[in-house]
Amino acid sequence: FVIERKVFKKYDGPNIEILKIPDGVTTIDKFSLRYSNLKGCKKIIFPKSLKKIRDYALNYDYGDCKKLAELEFMGDIDSIGIDAFDYGDAKKGIRKLIFHGKVGEIKEGAFRHARVNELIFPAGVDSIGERAFMNCDELERICAPSLKKIEANAFENCQRLEIVDIPQTTIIDEYAFKRCNNLKKDGLAIINGILFS
Repeated sequence: FVIERKVFKKYDGPNIEILKIPDGVTTIDKFSLRYSNLKGCKKIIFPKSLKKIRDYALNYDYGDCKKLAELEFMGDIDSIGIDAFDYGDAKKGIRKLIFHGKVGEIKEGAFRHARVNELIFPAGVDSIGERAFMNCDELERICAPSLKKIEANAFENCQRLEIVDIPQTTIIDEYAFKRCNNLKKDGLAIINGILFS
């Protein structure tokens, strides 16, 4: 592991199936996972100490990381950066996201193209940014207690999405669920009293 001042910079060790980021790391740096030796990695476990994942940590082609299917976050996270885990190809994206702690904000495009079928935040999440889960073709259910805000196009084109369990007080941008056809009945969907066409 290459770690500087609690910031994870790179993994240069042997090829492994499960990468467990060491406890004490508070930040995952830009591109740090993308250029790590993760050719056979199927799962990454992030420690309780982690607070921030910077923009583009593991985005687009994931470098040589073609088998990665699962991310597990052990503690509370303040922010997950722009395009942090955007695969760019819905046929190969992340299949499972496990959050044990609270999440502050998930920024623009963070998990775009993920292949998760459910999105559960047991300890809550504050905000989900623009296009954060756009084109997540297999997403069927969202459970996000304490969610305060969903920004534009956050769940656009999530064709299988049927259940959205969020607080009545959540602020939802009018385009947050654009082209989520399974949410609609007679061409319309209503979430927290807001009508989506």
